[in-house]
Amino acid sequence: MRSGDNIFVLEVGREIAGYATWGSARSRGQYQGEIYELYLAPIYQGLGFGELLFEACRHAMDERRIKGLICWALSDNTPAIDFYWRRGGRPIAKAYDRIGGAKLEKVAFAWN
Repeated sequence: MRSGDNIFVLEVGREIAGYATWGSARSRGQYQGEIYELYLAPIYQGLGFGELLFEACRHAMDERRIKGLICWALSDNTPAIDFYWRRGGRPIAKAYDRIGGAKLEKVAFAWN
């Protein structure tokens, strides 16, 4: 994490179930905020916890008057793509990252 980045940690009982990291968008443009990572342990997926983390990030950005949100997902990560569509995000860009020697396509979703 960089200075100025933020994190929300979701606990269920005494166990960490997931987290989200967020802050200023890494690229300049009309979207000032970015969710860098949103992760839930597999046993907690599909229970609404991802929506709680996502909305916590959005709420915190709204409180700080950060306008617009961008979030990247790997194109092959169908659950993530579906999740962002259901939250009202729309794809605005595609790019590639090298991870472990593989070239992987990612999609940027945005909200105003």
